[in-house]
Amino acid sequence: MGSRQMHIARIRDDGQTTLMVEKSDSGRTIICTASIENGILDVLRVALSWKSLRRLQKSASRPVFEWEIKDGSLMVRGSGDLWTCEFRGTVPNFGAEVQLTETETALLREALFA
Repeated sequence: MGSRQMHIARIRDDGQTTLMVEKSDSGRTIICTASIENGILDVLRVALSWKSLRRLQKSASRPVFEWEIKDGSLMVRGSGDLWTCEFRGTVPNFGAEVQLTETETALLREALFA
């Protein structure tokens, strides 16, 4: 039985929002936790296959882009070195929009594409 390698890259942890990328042999999973009202925490996980990662990387090579995963659970918009990730849950008002800094965008790109 082979061992499965997983690594976590932390992109943001500012007390309100945590954004991480879990690296595995089968692709990447973006994990977002976001504080919402009354101490409730949304946890959103979006798995990206290698095929989806290639499509995102191709879109992200343009100066301005918008890319959405097939099931609609994640949209990534970018302009220059600034990305915004919009996570959508399956129920109303369940989701998060995370606007990344240049440094966070660079960290996310590295975690997804390296």
